[in-house]
Amino acid sequence: MLGEEWAVNKAKQNTTDQIETFVEQLSQAEVLKRQLITQEYIRRTVINNNIQMHETVRQIEGHLRRLMYLISFLLISGAIIYLLFTLRVL
Repeated sequence: MLGEEWAVNKAKQNTTDQIETFVEQLSQAEVLKRQLITQEYIRRTVINNNIQMHETVRQIEGHLRRLMYLISFLLISGAIIYLLFTLRVL
């Protein structure tokens, strides 16, 4: 009788230990899941930021190109006006 009671108590303890282990593993799985969700959010944010940055760089390049054309036009216009004044045409 004492052996059976000990066996039942041991089985209960093993079951309790297994349940506690399962709950702990489940908790760890939840933590890992949250970490993966956070990592995925960060990855998507980085990708979106890179896309936005690339588009901003393209816009800046376009503005710089137009500015370069304007400066070239002004330099050429100034040179032509200078030559015309030098040659006393104007």
